[in-house]
Amino acid sequence: MAAACILVAATSATFDWEGQPVLVREGITTAREGHPILKGREHLFKPLEVTWELPAPKQDSPKVEPPPKAASGQRRGTQAPAQGKATA
Repeated sequence: MAAACILVAATSATFDWEGQPVLVREGITTAREGHPILKGREHLFKPLEVTWELPAPKQDSPKVEPPPKAASGQRRGTQAPAQGKATA
């Protein structure tokens, strides 16, 4: 499951939510996108911009696997003898 975007308050505000007073402080208060506290208050928040982002991971070239080696004592292109008794 991918994490939802983190939002930060674009402006300061106060309101009641679930019977409790809430103080939203510009640039400080954060909430995850989709949280119920945002319903009807989306305009108070904006996506958080990361100041120090991690560098993108290096894209290694795909590794090429060598062809499988023939079993010991077996030449390429031949099949190993069947195990057990032969049926007629």
